Amino acid sequence: SALHYAVAESNVRLVQALIMRRAELNLQDQEGRTPLYEAASRNVANCLKLLINAGANINITDNSDISPLAAAAAQNHEHSIDLLLDLLSMILKAKPEAVRDIDEDGWTPLHWACRQKNSVDIIHILLDNGAEKNAATKRGWRPIDVAKYHG
Repeated sequence: SALHYAVAESNVRLVQALIMRRAELNLQDQEGRTPLYEAASRNVANCLKLLINAGANINITDNSDISPLAAAAAQNHEHSIDLLLDLLSMILKAKPEAVRDIDEDGWTPLHWACRQKNSVDIIHILLDNGAEKNAATKRGWRPIDVAKYHG
């Protein structure tokens, strides 16, 4: 959709204009991703904030049941770690229980964060907000196992 494109291009003005013209905020693409999911996964905080404030549904997961919070936690752009921390805070403010979201393989946002190197700050935010440190995936992997495997 045009809104997906605007978010992917980090075009805040276009996102604002589309929201004002009542674009469908929760429209999912072929992979089940909403514009809010795209904003979270691409570290586009300004667009994410606009979408949350406009009423986009933060509960919609993609076709693999990956939540916007997990998509954000899976990112590891060292140059934008502060932006990512802001994104996580925005998502958790809008949906505190998102730390316990589980995808189709049993992965939580904490599992996704533990998969990334240099994600200590992200892991702390998730744990401080109630993430379950011993949650097991369908294959029995706990977040610590994921961290050890991905070193």
